[in-house]
Amino acid sequence: MEVSCLPSKEYELATGNLLIGRFLWLVVRVPEGWAVKVGDSPSDVNYTTVVDGVGWVLDGSTSFFVVDLVSGTVVDLEITIRKGIKTKDLTEPSVRVINFNGHDVVVVNREVRRGLRREKMEQASLTIPCTRTSRTIGISLTAKNREALDELVEVLRDSRCH
Repeated sequence: MEVSCLPSKEYELATGNLLIGRFLWLVVRVPEGWAVKVGDSPSDVNYTTVVDGVGWVLDGSTSFFVVDLVSGTVVDLEITIRKGIKTKDLTEPSVRVINFNGHDVVVVNREVRRGLRREKMEQASLTIPCTRTSRTIGISLTAKNREALDELVEVLRDSRCH
């Protein structure tokens, strides 16, 4: 298993309430000097499961911001989780495969347009087939510069999905 040599910090991305309890989306690692902030839209949870005593979101979506506290760079982090294992098409250009928590993860880089002025931005999409929790996790990172995305993807490989 490849391990990043960059110093990093761990964040539990979770949701829940007093009635149903606490359920994790992921446990992510971000570079030292970065922080994860709650996104501006509410989480949508359809199904949950418990694996080895830990509650996990089995189907739903959420968003967060990953912020470089030094430079002020903001990266949009969107997570979509679906029940079952789905595979990603490997014929797209700029596709690569990395190891993430023992799983082969497909990473696709592309240019997208966002905002009212349709500004060009860089996006890295990761598709994680987690056989341990029987779910497919989609992570979408969007930022103005590619260097921030590459740094985050490098450290994200040390994150946990189960």
